[in-house]
Order: sequence, then C-alpha cells, then structure tokens
Amino acid sequence: MTTTPACLTVGAAWCTYFRWRNLKVYPGLRWSYRAPGLFLAGMGSQVRTTAVLGVDEHLDAADFDGARASRGEDVDILYVATHGEYHSPDFRAILHATQWEPFASGLGQVRPTVAIFDACWLVDPAGWLTAMANGIGPALRLVLGYATPASMGKGPALRGHAFADNLAAGDGVADAWLKAVHDQRVPKDRAVAIGFGDSDLEATRALDATLADLPLPAQQPLRLRWRYCH
Repeated sequence: MTTTPACLTVGAAWCTYFRWRNLKVYPGLRWSYRAPGLFLAGMGSQVRTTAVLGVDEHLDAADFDGARASRGEDVDILYVATHGEYHSPDFRAILHATQWEPFASGLGQVRPTVAIFDACWLVDPAGWLTAMANGIGPALRLVLGYATPASMGKGPALRGHAFADNLAAGDGVADAWLKAVHDQRVPKDRAVAIGFGDSDLEATRALDATLADLPLPAQQPLRLRWRYCH
C-alpha cells in the first residue's frame, strides 16, 4: 500500500464566477467554495498537509494538465468544485476563463490517487466508460462526482464536511463520498464513485480503499468499476 493518512496531502480548487465563452454565459456559483473549504477544514487533523491550489482567475486548465509539474500532481487527494459539463466522450470542468478535460489530459501520471469533481455531470452512460479509462494516468485510482446535476447551495455544500467526517470514521473513500451526498437529502443529486485498476478485481479494491490503504498506481490498460448512491 502506498501510504498512511498522516503522510497524505490534500488540495482543493474552486471557481465562483466565470467569463463568457463562445457566447455562453455561466452563472456564478456563490457557494462553490463552501464544500471544498469544509472538506479541507475537516481533513486538517487527518492528513499531513492541506492546501488551496487555485481560485477563480488563479485557476487555469494548464495548472492541472497531467504534467509532472502541474498542481494536480502535488497532492494525493484533489477536490475541485466548479461547473461541469458532459460532452461525449469527455467530462469538462468549466473554470473561470478556460475549460479542463481531466480524463483527456492525463491527470494522474504521478498523483493524485483520488480526484473529487464537485460539479455537474461527471459521467453520462452514453459513452463515459471507455473515454475515462483510456485518458487518465496510472496513479489515479478513484474518481468521485455526480451522474446528475450537483447542488451548490449553502446547505448541500455541507457534504464537504460530512465527507471528511466519514473518512475520519474509517469509511472507505468511495462510500464516504456517496454517503455524504446522500445524507444532504437533495433528491436530484446522484453521486457516483469510479474505481480504476488493471483488472476488475483491482478496480473493485480501489472502490473499497480507505485513507489507510490507498492503492498503488495501476498498469495500463485500465479497467473500471463504479457505484452510485441510492
């Protein structure tokens, strides 16, 4: 196993407002800071370090392009909150002035092991399976997000704190996320957890991993397994 919680690093990034692009207006997300901020606060006593990696104008797709020098490679667990769109075959995180396609850019070459996209439409059953497995790096073993729109209100954002609390209680990372979203009782929010590995068994083990036993990088080609919250 790779590490222990006391050695882990956690980073978060978010966008609250957005520039127009291609004549499309993205509404501001007043509360987008709240879930990742609460998550960082809750994780502070569990891991070695936490950090804010970028906000609004200081958050660009090039910061998370899958290169060794990118900010996304600096942490074991990455939490991103912003607008999200699914355009087959890729998920897009909409940033202040750019867009980021994490599964096309090779996120996870060195780190992170876990990525959370607190954004709408991480997946769509129409075609996400192949694209996601083919585009990520071998270090990324667990991706969490939504198979629906994601609520960004003051109350639903408490999922960030609940997620950290569930991890502190020893829950598996995937189940901690699914439970945190479900317990906010927003009917339209359907969380999803996707595990990656070089076999179905290893992908399932990634879904069962806790902070104490995050998995090692996989070998390509990747397989994946997933869970939805009920």
